[in-house]
Parts: sequence; structure tokens; C-alpha cells
Amino acid sequence: MKLNAILTSALTISPLIANDNFVDAQAIAYTGTALSFMGNTTDASREVGEPIHGALDTSLRPAVASEWYSVTVTEAQRIEVVIDFEGIPSGLDSVVAVYTGNDVQNLTQLSRYPDIDFPAFSRRLFEPFGQFSRLNFDAIPGTTYYIAVDGEGNKGPYRLNLRPSRDPHNPTAEMISPDSDWRALIARDGGVPVDPLTIDDEFFDKWHLSANLTTLGFTVPSPTPLGYGNINGLDVATGLWNTADPSQQPPSGNRYTAYLRTTFTPSNQIDGLGFEGLFDDGAIFYVNGVEVARSNVDPAADALNWQTVAQATTLPGGAGDTEEVIQYATAPDVVLPAGVPVEISVSMHNQSGGSSDMAFNMRIWALGGDGVVIPYTPPFLATIAPATTPGRLNISWPSKAGEIYQIQSSPSMESDNWTDIFPNDISPSGTGTNTSNVLGSGNKVFYRVIIR
Repeated sequence: MKLNAILTSALTISPLIANDNFVDAQAIAYTGTALSFMGNTTDASREVGEPIHGALDTSLRPAVASEWYSVTVTEAQRIEVVIDFEGIPSGLDSVVAVYTGNDVQNLTQLSRYPDIDFPAFSRRLFEPFGQFSRLNFDAIPGTTYYIAVDGEGNKGPYRLNLRPSRDPHNPTAEMISPDSDWRALIARDGGVPVDPLTIDDEFFDKWHLSANLTTLGFTVPSPTPLGYGNINGLDVATGLWNTADPSQQPPSGNRYTAYLRTTFTPSNQIDGLGFEGLFDDGAIFYVNGVEVARSNVDPAADALNWQTVAQATTLPGGAGDTEEVIQYATAPDVVLPAGVPVEISVSMHNQSGGSSDMAFNMRIWALGGDGVVIPYTPPFLATIAPATTPGRLNISWPSKAGEIYQIQSSPSMESDNWTDIFPNDISPSGTGTNTSNVLGSGNKVFYRVIIR
């Protein structure tokens, strides 16, 4: 009997952290005031049948150790959930998901997208507009919502933030995805930005429509983000200024406005458009040459003045800095017929002519109509095969212009000690597929390809 008692004790060890398991989720009564909670998944575990949350692949980047929170509300509202590392050194590649249900093995994941399920990722793993995992969801009284915070293959500390959502979108289809190709222009003369009217007196009548403007040259199509300077802790140097050196900035005092254009053709009628993205500092949006919306630009400001500035570098209501916070705008009255090309144009405005940075990246949604839904496509999956040389391996993956890669290795999928294999990062291949030859190991080693 004594032996049985010892065995029973050994099998009923409690979790190291209180909200490790779904049934022990930390309760939050959310009333609409911004809240923050510190957490750490280092000692967390994974339950049998638990979803992989925002993680993309169960073998290459599994969710490994979650902490759970339960949220209730007294009034219907949309909530934004952000995982960040404010003041916390952390290597956590965070993912976050929101669910309803009463059993960890039978949960329904929520999304603000009726037809598309987009999970959230960290900056290092494809969150396109910022460094942190984030999502929005609509909460109603009488329902308990469960939030899981995890990491893609690793563990660490984090901060969970709940706050009122600024996101007005209920999108049905993605028309233009982040990191798409755009043409850009900062009008210049003799190496100095100038009023475009001094080069073409019809510029502001023409620039929105590609067939009309011939005297001023937009850049060739280039993938966003486009810009210059330091954004979200990363250097953005993409040739927006259209010089031989893409890291070169316009002369200080003349860094006012950039103009961008792209096109798409809807397969079905679209009723209303939504704009979402990184606009440092503000933007004016046009559809087929007609202004339809603004973000962080005074409604009374003159769109025909190349020195019109954004309203601020910090968004209202404590939302944060324009370098770090996603901005939103809607054009609900825009109706676009099927099969007719649509020209999207954006003028991007700094808060001052001396601003040290400017950056742009955007997603455009159909808000209604019968827009063709573009399903979520996970990022690349690397493949590994023996090389012709004994003891070496070939690691291959689809590559994309504008992205920089690195191969890392680790003795364990759950290790925080992934190390770079090559001293220099890897540029994308012109063939669309990168293959790198690495030295194999006699011990068990895991490999992964990351995007810097």
C-alpha cells in the first residue's frame, strides 16, 4: 500500500504554472480598459489534443507550450490582442489564438475574417506590419473566450495586452496582399525632392492612372515594404527614393510625400474596400483616380500640395507610434464591377520634411460583394535531401524577391538555442528556389529556414 501511495503521488504532480492547462485559464473580466498581463511559457507544457494555435506546421514550427486566459465581457465590443516583449529580453516566436468551447480537444478558433482564417505570427515569422503577434475578435456577453499564448518551436517570457480594437473591418476577401508589388515615386530634380507640378503641371490630375502620366517616372514594380530609415527596429532601404543606392534618403527638410500605385482586377463585383497596413506616418487612398479615404492626414489638408504632412507620429487614444501600429481606413461606398482593372494609388505623408524614415506596406480587402476569397497560404516548407558528396545535405525552399534567409540548426525542436549555419544571410534566388549545401552531423540535428 505504501508503494502504491508513492506511485500515485508521482503521477499527480501539479503544473509549474497556474494557467498551464486549459481548465485552469486565468480569468479576465474585460470592461474596455486596456489591460496587460506578464507571462512566461518557459515552464509551460502542451496538453493532449491541444490545437497548434497560430503555428503553421506541426513538425517544422510546432506550438510547444501554451498559457491560457479566459475573457468575459459585459458589453459587446471588439478586442485587440497583442503579444509583445516590452522591457523583456525574449526570443519567443509568439503565436496567439482565441477560441470558444469547453474542451481543449474540441475548440472553435475565432477570426475577424468570415471567409478566411488568419492566425497571428511574430515579426520573425510573417506578421507583415509589426514585430508582434496580434489579432482582433468580437466579444459578446454570455460567452467565454479563451486565449492561448504559445511559441513556434520555442519558449520564453511575453506580455499579453488587451485593448479596444481600432480595426473597423469585416473583410470577406483579400484583393491585394502584404508584400505585393507597387510602383513608387518621389518627384526629384537634380537630386532634390521638388513639387511635382514644377516638372509636370498636370501631375495631380494624372499620377493616379498609369496610362496618363509619362513625364515623371515611377520605379519598376517592387515588393513592399517600401521606404527608408529605421522602422520597427529594422532598416528599411528599398529604393523608394529611386537612386542607385537604395539606402540613400532624400535630403533632410524635403522628405514630405511619396506616391505609390498598383492594380488588380476583381473576378466578381466588389462592394466596398478596406485598407490595412503600415503607413509611416499617414496616407491618402485613391481608387481609379478618386480619393476615397485618409489615415492620419487631416481631412482638410490639401492633397495637391506635395508638402502636406501627416497629423502626428503618435496615433490618438494611446494607440502608439506610426512606426509600430497598424492603421486602418475604409471606403464602404466603392463599387467595382467584375473583370474591370482597378487602379489603387496612395500618397504617403511624413509628419515633417525632416523625418528620418518613411515606410509603406498594405493589405486591401473587399468588404462586401462576391469577391473571390484568397485562402491563406502558409509560408514555404523547406525540404532536405542527401547531397552527392557523402556527409553533406541539400536544403531547398521556395524563395521570394525582397526576402533574406538564413538556415539554422538546433539539437532540439524545443530549444531556444537555434544557431545560424552560415556567417552571411542568403539572398533570394532568381530561379524562385534556393538550395544550400550544408555539412551533416553524426548526431541528431534539426534544421530550419527563417526569414530575417
